[in-house]
Amino acid sequence: MKRVAFPILVISCLLNTVLAQNIVWKMEEENIVYRSELTRPFPSGRNTGPDTLQISQNNPFFDDFSNGTGVPDTTFWYTPASFFDVPEVTFGKAINPPSQGVATFDGIARDGSPYVTNGLASGTADRLFTQCLDLSSYSTADEWVLTFSLQPQGRGDKPETSDEFQVYFKTQQAPPNDFKEVLAVSGTPLKSFQTYSLRLDDPEYFQDCFQIVFASRGSLSLPADNWHLDYVYLAPSRNLNDTTFNDASSVALSSSPLGIYTSLPRKFFNQGNELTDFTAEVTYKGVTSTSVGIELQVADQSGNNTWNGNNSQSNNLILSTSESGTALFTPFSQQQFTKDAVIETQLVTSYNGDEYKGNDTLRVNFPIDSILAYDDGEADGIFGLNRALGFGIEVNAPAPDTISAVWLHFEPLVHVNTINGTVTYMNNENFRLVIWNKPNPDSTLVTKIHPITYTEGAKGYVRYAFNRPVPVPANYYVGVQQMTDLPVGVGVDKNYLLPGKMYYDSLGTWTNLAVEGSFMIRPESSRTGLIAATLEEGAAELNVNLYPNPSHGREVYISLPASSPTCKLVLRDLLGQVMWEGQGKNNDAIDLPNSLLPGIYIWEISVAKKSPILLKWIYSWD
Repeated sequence: MKRVAFPILVISCLLNTVLAQNIVWKMEEENIVYRSELTRPFPSGRNTGPDTLQISQNNPFFDDFSNGTGVPDTTFWYTPASFFDVPEVTFGKAINPPSQGVATFDGIARDGSPYVTNGLASGTADRLFTQCLDLSSYSTADEWVLTFSLQPQGRGDKPETSDEFQVYFKTQQAPPNDFKEVLAVSGTPLKSFQTYSLRLDDPEYFQDCFQIVFASRGSLSLPADNWHLDYVYLAPSRNLNDTTFNDASSVALSSSPLGIYTSLPRKFFNQGNELTDFTAEVTYKGVTSTSVGIELQVADQSGNNTWNGNNSQSNNLILSTSESGTALFTPFSQQQFTKDAVIETQLVTSYNGDEYKGNDTLRVNFPIDSILAYDDGEADGIFGLNRALGFGIEVNAPAPDTISAVWLHFEPLVHVNTINGTVTYMNNENFRLVIWNKPNPDSTLVTKIHPITYTEGAKGYVRYAFNRPVPVPANYYVGVQQMTDLPVGVGVDKNYLLPGKMYYDSLGTWTNLAVEGSFMIRPESSRTGLIAATLEEGAAELNVNLYPNPSHGREVYISLPASSPTCKLVLRDLLGQVMWEGQGKNNDAIDLPNSLLPGIYIWEISVAKKSPILLKWIYSWD
C-alpha cells in the first residue's frame, strides 16, 4: 500500500538561482501519513439488490467495457447509487488494451471526490461487483474458469509494490467471511496487459448468487495507483490456457482530423487552410491470424451541415494472433460549415470469424463550435507547480479573437504540510485565470480569480468566464496562476501530444515544457466574435481592419493583407485632432495612451501608396 501520497506531476523550480534548475517532470511524495490503513466491509449476506444472471457455455459472462458510456454496464455489474467506490470506464488511460474501453481503478469515488479529504490515507479503494450469477445447477466438474486482462499504471500513476489489485469470489459462508480473496497482484510500474486465469474450484461457489469482486488497494486521497481491467470472461468447459478469442476491435483513434486540435471554433475551421483537411491514424488489436477489414467513416453528427465529398475510406490489415496494427487514411474533402458541427469519426472493423460485435465500432467526436482544444477530454495525469507561479498553453489562431471564457479540468488533490500538519483539500481553493498576449508571464491581458471546482471523474470541464469578452491577438497564452505554493492539479491528456505549446513561469521567463501531453485548458471564442470597424465604401477588398469594435480596453489589433506587412496609423477624434499615431504590423496589438477618453474616433490607415482608409471606431472603456 502506498503509505505516502503526492502523486502529482510537478515542475520543480529552484527560485534562488537566476534560471530554474533541476526542472523535472516527476512524482512527489510526502514523508507523512495522517491516516493510514482504512478498510470498508463488503455488503453483508445475500443482498437482495443485485439482479440474477443466467450464464452458460453458450451464454457466458463477458464484458470488455466498450459500451461507450463511461460507467460499468449495469447488465453485468451491480452499481447502485449507494456504492460510491465504482471504477470509471476510460478510453485513453490504458495503453494498447485488448479492446476499446477499460475499467480504471484509483482513489477517487464516483462523484469525483477522493475517498479521504481530511488527510492522506491508503486502503481498499475502487471495487466492482458483478450481478448475482446463478451457478446453482453446476459443480466443480463443469470446469468454470474466469479470465481477465489487467494493466498497472497505463498512462496514469503507477501502483507501488505495497499496493494491490485483488479478486474475491463469494462463498456460502456467513458474513464477514462470505467473500474469499482468490488473487492479489502486487503493484508495479507500467506493463503490457496480462491475462489472468482463475478456476472456480470450491463447491461453495456454486450457488444462486455467486459474485466476483475486483478491488484495488492504494491511495484514498488522490486519483493515483491506477489499474486497468478489461476483457472479463467467465464460462464453463474451459481450461486455464483458454485466453484467445475470435475478436477484432477498433481500439483507438491516435490522431485528430483537425491536426493538433481536437476542437476548433467554426470561424477558424472555415478559414480554408490546412486544418480543414485531415489524416486519421488508427490503432487496432486483432487476436486471430486473419485479414481484418477496416472502414473509417466521417460525418457531421449534429446534422446541421451537409458533408462535402466522399465520407468513407476502407483498408485491410493482416493481423497475427494478439497483434495490433495501424492504418493511415488520406485527407477527406475540405468542408465549409454554415452552422456548428460535430465531426464524428466511426472506425469499423470486420472479419468473418468475429464473435464479439460490440467492440467493432469506435466513435470519436471532434466539435466545431466555439471551443479551441488540444486535448482528448480525459485526464491521464495531473500538473501543478510548487511555487505561486503560472503555466498554460500557447494558441496560434489564424486571426485575432475575443475570448469569453476558459474551460478547465482540475483533478482532485489533498495536500499535507509536512511541518505543521495542515491539510488542504484543493476543492474551492482559489486560482487566477490568466490570458497573456506575449511569451512573457508579465504580459497579462486579463486575470480573474475563481475557485477550483471538480467534475465527476477524469472527464468533464468547468467553464470559468471573464466579466466581458477579452480581445486577443492571433498568438496568445492562456492558463492558470497559482495563488500559493500548493499545486492546483490541472488535468493532463497524454494521448494527444502538444509539442512546444505548453509553458510555465520560470523566474519571470516563459519556459517551454518539453514533455508529452496536453494541459486540459480550452479557450472559448466569444459567440459575437470580433466586430470589425466600418470600412469606407470601396475599400473592403484591401482586407484591412481593426479589432474589436467597440473596444472595452486600450488595446486593439490590426489586420493587414499578406502583401502589406506594415502600415501607418493615425487616430483622430471627431474634431480631427490627432490622438495617437504610429506604425502597425499584421495581427499586432496596438497599445493606446492612458489619456484616451471613451468616445467615437476615426482611424486613418495608410497601406503602401494607396489613399488612407478611414475606419469609425468606438472606445468605451469602463
